Formats: sequence, C-alpha cells, structure tokens
Amino acid sequence: MVIKREVLHEQIYFYSLMLLLIGLPLSKFLMSVSQIILLLNWIIEGRLAEKFRSFFKNRLALILSSVFFLHLLGLLYTSNFNYALNDIRIKMPLLVFPLLLSTSTILSSKQISVLLKVFVASVLLASFISMLVVLGIYKVKVEDFRRMSIFISHIRFALLICIAIFSNIYLFRNATSKNKKYILAIVTVWLTIFLFILQSFTGIIIVACAFVLYVLNVVWNEKRCIRRWIYLSVLFFVPFIGSFYVYSIYLKLEPKKDQQMGEISSNNNVYTHFSEQKITENGYYIGWNICWLEVEKAWNKRSEIDYVLHDKKGQFI
Repeated sequence: MVIKREVLHEQIYFYSLMLLLIGLPLSKFLMSVSQIILLLNWIIEGRLAEKFRSFFKNRLALILSSVFFLHLLGLLYTSNFNYALNDIRIKMPLLVFPLLLSTSTILSSKQISVLLKVFVASVLLASFISMLVVLGIYKVKVEDFRRMSIFISHIRFALLICIAIFSNIYLFRNATSKNKKYILAIVTVWLTIFLFILQSFTGIIIVACAFVLYVLNVVWNEKRCIRRWIYLSVLFFVPFIGSFYVYSIYLKLEPKKDQQMGEISSNNNVYTHFSEQKITENGYYIGWNICWLEVEKAWNKRSEIDYVLHDKKGQFI
C-alpha cells in the first residue's frame, strides 16, 4: 500500500507534535528531536511561498511571533552579546512554532483530543515521578520541594500543570462515557493537589484566576436559573474559603504578646537579642532570646549536617 505524499507529511506532522507534547514535561531531548522533525518535514513538504503568504495573513500567528522580535530588538542595548545570542537561540521556537502551526495541515477535533490526552498523560507521569523523588523511592537528591521537578524547572512544570488541568476540563466536557469523566475528574483533582505539593504560588494563582474566568463564562452562557445560581455560589465560596485560609495563616504570623526578652536561659547561659529583627516564626520573634551555644547543641542533635559545615547547596550554615 502506497501512502500519498500529502498524507505522509500530515502523519509526520501529527506524530511529531505528539512527541513534542510528551517531551514538554519529561525530556528536553525529545523536545529538540520533535522540533527538528517538524521543521524538516515543513521544509520538505514544499509550497514555501504559499506558506509564508498564509503566515503573513494570520494575525494571531504574527502577534505570537512578534514576541521573538522583541528579543531581537533587545540586542540594540545589550552589553553581553554571548548571553544575548544564546537567549535568542533558546527563544527561536517563539518564531518557529507560530510559523509552522499556522501554515501546516489543520488538525481535526479528534486529533486535537488525542494530543491533549497524550499531553495530560505526560504531565501526570511527570507528577508521579516527582512524588517518587519526594518519597525517596526514586534516588535523586533534592534540597527542597521546588527541586522535585527533575526534568524541567518547577515554574515551567507548574505552568504545564495549569494547562493540563484546563485541557482535562475541556476533555471532560466532551467525554461521552461516565467512566471517562470519572477518570478525567480524578486526574484533574490530583493535578490540582499536586500543584500545592509543588508549592508553586505562580501556578496556584494562574489556576485560581483561570477558574474564575471559566466559571464566569459558564454562568454567562448558562440559561437554566438553578445551575446559574450553583455556579455563582461556587464562584463566591472558593475565594471566600481561600481568603479565610490566608487570614488564618496571617493570625499565626502576628507577634505573640507573651514573648519577653530574657537575660539567662534555663541552663544559665546568656541570651543574645537582635531587637531590630522583626521577622516572626509562628508568632515569635526569631531574633530574641538566642543562645548560640545551645543552638549548636540542639542543631547537631536534630540534623545530619553539622552546624559548622555547609548545607546540600554548598551554603555556609
């Protein structure tokens, strides 16, 4: 069976996008390979003059690619050309992807659905691997929760999780069977919980804002009165609960009125005070009532790292 050239290029384009989506949360190597295949396939497919005409007629593609030209404009006032050129190389996808995607074959809704499922599955797998790292099952040294993302930076990972959550919501709304909806709902809940485990403030804020906009859109298009009131109630109570939680944390940070500056500890050692230090921990000023001798003894009882050495990041304790 002979595959037509157009069909072959379409299949290469589709599976390269799939490879790219797998690589986004899991592998920089797969991302690089997929981008090279996409670009070569786009060039070999031909019709370059027609593609460029189509690109310059596509307003969205031009707006997205203009971000890359802002970085080029930055070359006029940079003082470090080596760093700037390397940054331009890294930002090249900002130009290439709008060009490739806007001038390639338009994907069907079924193909888009498949790509979204692959992307969500990849992000889900990356979250599981990160949990294995935290639990110590996957033997990788991490200093804090922000390092639990071992494939990409935790900020980028958090942004991918945000996209995966709302991709899941889209898939949920278009799912035909209850079993699929149950699975998608469980995955959405887990990714939301994992975003808090990752401790990404940026990701949490983005999800919260996007969720509010999503509910407002649903309310705006909802014709049934009862459902509209349900959605509005959810929209009201979620920020209310979040605000209450933040306020409860704030109360814990308030300085305790019963804290006093002492002179001698229970072990008859002299206290040192840094009264200008206003930072509190659980409501107590951390600069008050310090006895360095007792701090060192208590530290060495609790920590595997000696008080006078360096931490895992090489910082002097």
